[in-house]
Amino acid sequence: MAKKTITKVVITEDLTGEEIDAMDLVEVHLAHNGQDFVLDLNEKNAKKLADLLEPYKAAGTRIQRSGSSKKTSTGKADKEDLDAIRTWARSNGHKVADRGRIAQPIKDAYYAAN
Repeated sequence: MAKKTITKVVITEDLTGEEIDAMDLVEVHLAHNGQDFVLDLNEKNAKKLADLLEPYKAAGTRIQRSGSSKKTSTGKADKEDLDAIRTWARSNGHKVADRGRIAQPIKDAYYAAN
């Protein structure tokens, strides 16, 4: 008898705790008082946050972070990896677009399964 393990990733919005579709996920990175934060928000709440912060961002001075190096990418290997993730995600019941960003929880589930 063949067995197949299926992993389902459920994405929840950090602010409301509600389950959201991976296509509606917006990962927001914030820094405040020397601490970095990441929020998984739906598009509506991400826009609310952006609108709320806009006057503060406009009044502030943007700074470049030092000490962090940019990752270099070969491009082709990354595309092949993303294609494999998309194929795996679809075969495991996840909705992913043909192009664009793949939600991090889906990538994490793929790497955990492979």
